[in-house]
Amino acid sequence: MKKQGCIFLLIFFGYGLAFGQIKVGNEHEVIHPSSLLELESQSQVFVLTKVSQEEMEKIVPLSGALVFNTTKNCLFYYHSTWIPLCELSPDMVESLWSGISNHQHELTTHAHHDIPEHSHHDIPAHTHEEIVEHNHEELILQIEGLQNLDLMEGTHEHDIPVHEHDILTHEHDTPVHEHDIPPHEHEPVDHQHSPTSGGSSATATLSPPDSLNLLQLRAASPGALWYANDAGNLSEIKNATATSLGVFWDDQNARLGVGTTNPTNKMHVAGEIRSQGFSNSNGSENEPSYAFKSDSNTGMFRAAADQLAFSTKGNEVLRMTKLGAVAIGKETANALLDVHGPIATRIDFIDQATATIEDFHSSVVLGINCLQLILPEPNTENKGRTYVIKNASGISLPLNLSYAGSTEINATQSSLPIGVTWLQSDGTHWLQIN
Repeated sequence: MKKQGCIFLLIFFGYGLAFGQIKVGNEHEVIHPSSLLELESQSQVFVLTKVSQEEMEKIVPLSGALVFNTTKNCLFYYHSTWIPLCELSPDMVESLWSGISNHQHELTTHAHHDIPEHSHHDIPAHTHEEIVEHNHEELILQIEGLQNLDLMEGTHEHDIPVHEHDILTHEHDTPVHEHDIPPHEHEPVDHQHSPTSGGSSATATLSPPDSLNLLQLRAASPGALWYANDAGNLSEIKNATATSLGVFWDDQNARLGVGTTNPTNKMHVAGEIRSQGFSNSNGSENEPSYAFKSDSNTGMFRAAADQLAFSTKGNEVLRMTKLGAVAIGKETANALLDVHGPIATRIDFIDQATATIEDFHSSVVLGINCLQLILPEPNTENKGRTYVIKNASGISLPLNLSYAGSTEINATQSSLPIGVTWLQSDGTHWLQIN
């Protein structure tokens, strides 16, 4: 049985080699006269060679080779280098190339010597463009297709001589004299296609990779934005894991999303923003410059020159002046801190044998069970701090540190008398200030 199979294969390939044609799949007896190899099936497919990016870069095949790059998830074509076939947006190619079969394709519009000379006696009403159309039916592509086409830098070289002249329009009723058209010097233009009028001519020479680059089309993801990657090819901007779009444009609501495909504001950034600085409008107390989506009349604004203010519910509640003073409940500050209203501070009740004053204390009431009071060491960290201590224990309480009395400079008082005593640190001693 194996021998019979081998004989069949030998006969099959021998037949194909003899006649120069092979067809595999459905209707294998019907093959087009110009086909070398045909594959036909409604249920099976032809699978190209699959290689990684590293493996592909090691292969130097003949021009025309095709492989599927599993790293890029893209089809690649070889012509002097590997060219991706899936990284251009369809809307980037406004005119499709035709006649791509030779190693060079010349796109030629008219030259000046093609324009016949006419006098007003023997010329019908034809525009210059009509003359060009009649004399150049062999045009592969109208040059207008290049005017709005943005080619990728580094993938092509064009020497485009450009001639400019006035468009000549001949009509029966207009006397027109014969025109002497002087010769024009050709200026080479590299990598630029300047829009010209209908009466200009240009010649562009392109190689197959250029044509293929122009014809690389793919269905883009809705809302995708594109960039030129390290290889100079256009790709969609993806997130760090390449699993979804990194930048998204919502054309229905005119919103831009960074890190999200569902932007809820004009610009929505899903993540941390780092910037050297932000500039905004001055704002007002009812419409602060920096506010919140769910509370637009609460935030920060510029109240006046060099003054910063905060508002809640559309009303200014705090202002910082250009001198560094803070006013609360008013717009001007008569001191470094100016509070237009009552001030509340913390108050604690201690009723145990040893009462210790902590950093967080402000006003302290000592109960009848207190037998001793411990003050913190005066230093640079608590310099200026003030404690209001009410001794309600009924006795003078011994202290761990002496303080300077109300009429003293040196610290000589070693006990706290009954009643209210205000003590403030100067960084070295505790001083009574009441």
